[in-house]
Amino acid sequence: MKFVCLFFIFFVALLAHAQEMNSTYVQAVYNTPALENDSIARILHNYERATKIGNRHKNLGTGLIIAGGGGLCAGAVVTAYAIKKHIDYEHDAEKYSYEEGDSGSAFLFFLGGSSIFVGGASIITGIIFRSNGQKRLDRANGYEEQLRQYNQRSTSLSIVPLINPIGQAFGGNLLLNF
Repeated sequence: MKFVCLFFIFFVALLAHAQEMNSTYVQAVYNTPALENDSIARILHNYERATKIGNRHKNLGTGLIIAGGGGLCAGAVVTAYAIKKHIDYEHDAEKYSYEEGDSGSAFLFFLGGSSIFVGGASIITGIIFRSNGQKRLDRANGYEEQLRQYNQRSTSLSIVPLINPIGQAFGGNLLLNF
């Protein structure tokens, strides 16, 4: 019963804190005067945000891929050295006494294997971050295209023929687009 009461007290406290945080977030985001009614300001805000996050994720992904590749190569070198050391130990076993134990190749196997594992995980994580960053940058390009279309001012003057066979009227209209 004591645990139920404590759980209820902590749950209500966390719920009240979450509600306060949520209302603060909503008030901060949606009551911003610059973004209230101007869709261009909203598009510009989304463009800048998507560009910033996209570049950050893409650069982070590149760093993780490079670091993961280095860890993978280092782990492969350490594992190869551990295999060589283990083969040499097995070949020259009569030189070593049983009290000395293994030549340390078990630790090197563990170190190389963990480096390979962490390097592979870093490469996979880096690929995910790079693709997410590229997706955000593609979205930013869409926002940029919307801004370009809004800022593009074009005027055109054309003549449109007017043919009305029922009323037997022929002529033309002057069409001005801006």
